[in-house]
Amino acid sequence: MSQKRQKKNYSAKQKSKMVLELLGNEKTLAEIASQYEVHPKNLQNWKAQFLDNMEGIFEQSKQLKEQRDKLKNHQDEIDELHRQNGKLNAQLEWAKKKVEELGLGD
Repeated sequence: MSQKRQKKNYSAKQKSKMVLELLGNEKTLAEIASQYEVHPKNLQNWKAQFLDNMEGIFEQSKQLKEQRDKLKNHQDEIDELHRQNGKLNAQLEWAKKKVEELGLGD
């Protein structure tokens, strides 16, 4: 009877923790692989993936800040339009009232 090994799925957080330990050079690849019961090749792949994509973290932060700034500007514009709309509605109501007072309606 052969027993199939069940494939473990690791979260991004778990992979990150293992890669950071590996980058810390306090333990060997084999020690970390043994500790987390993961194949050393997986650790090497995750490390390579991390190093290939780490610049993107800073790009994403920059893009996120730009999007937040745009959103704030749009919200400021919306607030100003609401203010103007309220002012125009008040003027319209005043004008309707004056028309009615002067008997100029209908």
